[in-house]
Amino acid sequence: MTGGDVFPGGKWGFVPQAEIEDRILRLQAALSQAAIGLALVVQNADLFYLSGTIQQGQLLVPAEGEPVLLVRKDPERARQESAIKDIRPIGSLRELPGVVAGLGVGPGAVIGMELDVIPVNVFRRYEGLFPSRGIQDCSPVIRRVRSVKSEYERALIVEAARIVDKGFGAAVEALRPGMTELELSAVCEAAMRQAGNSNVRVRTFNEEWPFGNVGAGPDAALAGYTGNPLAGAGSRRQWARAPAGGRHGRANRWFSTWSVLPADTWPTRRGPSASGLWPRTWGRGTGCVWRCRTW
Repeated sequence: MTGGDVFPGGKWGFVPQAEIEDRILRLQAALSQAAIGLALVVQNADLFYLSGTIQQGQLLVPAEGEPVLLVRKDPERARQESAIKDIRPIGSLRELPGVVAGLGVGPGAVIGMELDVIPVNVFRRYEGLFPSRGIQDCSPVIRRVRSVKSEYERALIVEAARIVDKGFGAAVEALRPGMTELELSAVCEAAMRQAGNSNVRVRTFNEEWPFGNVGAGPDAALAGYTGNPLAGAGSRRQWARAPAGGRHGRANRWFSTWSVLPADTWPTRRGPSASGLWPRTWGRGTGCVWRCRTW
């Protein structure tokens, strides 16, 4: 491992303090506009976005005032990773109402939670802690804040796209007639892992994403179980996605072992490039022709 790959900070480093502070301020403004007194954040992706850590716990963001990060484990690691100034250990959820009251959040203030992703039984536990308060879904508020990408985030999206490109580059070198989908998939995934790929998290219920998908011939035309159609009969089609510091990049490419890919099999372009890394052109690899788009 190189010095840039080891903890603390990992490959992408810690989320800068200025980035966290800007996100908190924008969330607080949005909470005030939505008449929500406090956001109680527990989902890992939102925790990371707003605090820079996913140590098990809760992030309390009042519409006014300083946020508090309550950590069950490990508080010391959370202090290393997070730019949140007030980080406290918590041993039981029963301590939560007292902390909320100490933030100056009035007894009639609405508490916001991520009701689009929290299981009902978990929600009921929190609801029982605040019987006199209303709990409202604040996930639309958080998602609107997250939809605005900073320069820091856009740079990470470019890095994620580069990881995806590593996988496709490995496919160009490895693809040969008679190769199985699993063999090609293993080559691509190994190249992406070596470049920094890790788990890909999506918010949609029951929408689980591996590193990507490799399909060939009739198999590539079968509909998938996710919200994305998989098509491409007549050539070998691959899509892949990768995260970098919490941001994602994704792309599709079509490969063929033919010297020329017939025009009637060319895929149509359905959307603009998100990163600008790859132009709308055809390129040639070792015995392969490919085309790419990102979003």
